[in-house]
Formats: sequence, C-alpha cells, structure tokens
Amino acid sequence: RDSDGTIHYFYGYTVTDSEGTETAKYIDEDGLGLTLTEIYVGSAIENYEISNDAGDKLLFDSDGYLTKQIDRIGNERLFERYGSQLYRVLLKPFGESAITQINYSYTSSGRLEYIDYPQQNKRVYPSYTTVTYAENGSTVSLDLISGISYRILSSGSYTEYASASYIY
Repeated sequence: RDSDGTIHYFYGYTVTDSEGTETAKYIDEDGLGLTLTEIYVGSAIENYEISNDAGDKLLFDSDGYLTKQIDRIGNERLFERYGSQLYRVLLKPFGESAITQINYSYTSSGRLEYIDYPQQNKRVYPSYTTVTYAENGSTVSLDLISGISYRILSSGSYTEYASASYIY
C-alpha cells in the first residue's frame, strides 16, 4: 500500500544471471515500472527491494519494515528500529556523512513519548485520543495518536477514526 492508500500487486518471474544464480523478481500489475526483488543471504530472505524505472529504491527487512530509501542520485534515508519501534531517521546525502533528522522516544510500556527534530531544535509531544468499539461481544479501547487517520477492522467492517493534531 502506498502513501495514498493504493494497494499494488506484483506478479513474479525468475531471472538467471551470467553465473547461473536465480533471483525472484516481481513486476507491478499496473505497469507503473515498479519491481519487487527478494534479496537472499544463503537460503533465507534478508531484505526486499522495491525499485522504479527512474532508479529510486525502498528496502525492507524480512519482517516488512522499511529500512532504507535511496533516490536516483544516491541520497539515502535510513530508518533505524529496535524490534518494531522506529527510533531514528537519518539522512545521508550522496558522498556525505549521515545526519539525524528525527529521533523517537518511547515510554517503558512502548507508547510514543515524544519526537525530536535535532536540525530544527524542536521536540513534539503527541496527544492521544481513546477510541472504544465493540469486538466479538467485548468492548475494546485503543489509545490512538491524535492527528493520524486510522482504519480499524471490527466485526467485518472498517471504521474511520481521525482526531486533532500534535501538541508542539
């Protein structure tokens, strides 16, 4: 799913290089020039790469988390995680050292506490909204970060939630 919510589907084929190594590749069904490649280390999938005809790339780890974005001229944006929690975003301009763009801090229970933007000397504290809904005869409460739209599947149908913006 891309940033506007469009779901992209890929169909597969196998490529054999000059040394006889086979690589699984997948092309998007819509003809947008997107290619999905599985990157192996030994017999295990290490990463996935989605590239476009212009040379831009997105790399994902074996769990499906975005780890790196590379543009066509070689600028990189790195996404560093501890488990499933994103804790830092770095920018590495082509041929330069990496610069921290964003740091994320979490409470001991795993809730996002604040976001730092070191280059702007700015810290953002998210506000939360509690949403309650019924699921299989039980009441479920979720604390959602305000300012983000959510789609929650409950009892076979989606409900949209959106709330106020961040507190600066």
